Amino acid sequence: MSKMQKALMVGVWALLVLAMVGVVATRATRPQPQHATAPAAPLFAAPSFQLVDQNGQPFGSDDLRGKVWIADFIFTHCAGPCPIMTSRMADVQRALTSSDVKLVSFSVDPERDTPQVLKEYSNRFNADDSRWQFLTGTKQELSDVAKGMNIAAKDDANSGIIHSTLFLLIDRNGQVVRLYHSEDEQEMKRLAADADQLAEISAGQGR
Repeated sequence: MSKMQKALMVGVWALLVLAMVGVVATRATRPQPQHATAPAAPLFAAPSFQLVDQNGQPFGSDDLRGKVWIADFIFTHCAGPCPIMTSRMADVQRALTSSDVKLVSFSVDPERDTPQVLKEYSNRFNADDSRWQFLTGTKQELSDVAKGMNIAAKDDANSGIIHSTLFLLIDRNGQVVRLYHSEDEQEMKRLAADADQLAEISAGQGR
């Protein structure tokens, strides 16, 4: 092979290497498609219940069938985390875009939290009655719901009412799929987006 041929061969290989580097760089800098996150695997089934809402109307798990919903456990005269939790739920209400996502706040002090009391409390946070239910019933009924949700809730003679501050995201099939710590601002910011996404991904299911 002559010197001229060798020089041409080296030049060709150099051009090929540069072309390959260019392709790799283009692929690396090109915006990658955004893939929707798959629905979370179910943690456990939400319990069945039949309670009364802030308007004195019957409301139960059957009314949530086929809906994505978010639940928390509060009581209206709570001087600790409950007002903050309800304020965060109000933030979620404003952030939601899907009408298929419902909000449910269970009272852990149903003996004092009558429908009238819950209505006054819900008005303080501008709750939308078509989306957000505050529920009461007998003490046993609410205890059963908390237990079915794996939520700690008890009335301690010395410490008063003690309950979990978790939020729960439930899918259209009545399965709890995620838990959120109300004290974590980043988790709470994700909650509305996660609920909307779950409603979109599972649209048409469980109806």
